[in-house]
Amino acid sequence: MITATDDIICKHEEAVVHFWQQFELNKKCLLPDLKKLSKEVTIRPVDGETAPILTFKAEYPILFEKIEAVFGMMMSNSRLCEQLHGSHRHGLRVGTGMDAVDAQKDYEVIYGYMFKQERRKASQCVWETG
Repeated sequence: MITATDDIICKHEEAVVHFWQQFELNKKCLLPDLKKLSKEVTIRPVDGETAPILTFKAEYPILFEKIEAVFGMMMSNSRLCEQLHGSHRHGLRVGTGMDAVDAQKDYEVIYGYMFKQERRKASQCVWETG
């Protein structure tokens, strides 16, 4: 019987393998927790006393530690946006309007990237043939 989760995994097999390797989930020490997690078939009700993340930590301590090592120090979306906003404001010149800055950024992101990519390809051809 194929479940919805199996269907999602099958459709995105390359991405699953990529992130599985990137997060190093193939370590031997994770095997007991991964086996235990794969055998879960029911969703447990959450009691009012324990947070779900603490329940997961108690059930799968090694897997929790690994996931925390990967994602624990990652900044939140709001912090990332604030940091980008601050760096954007810091780089503004007094006489330049926001419309001009936005147009300049758009040009750099769209066309600048394409031009740089073409130069990279051209330099690879020179090195390979030269």
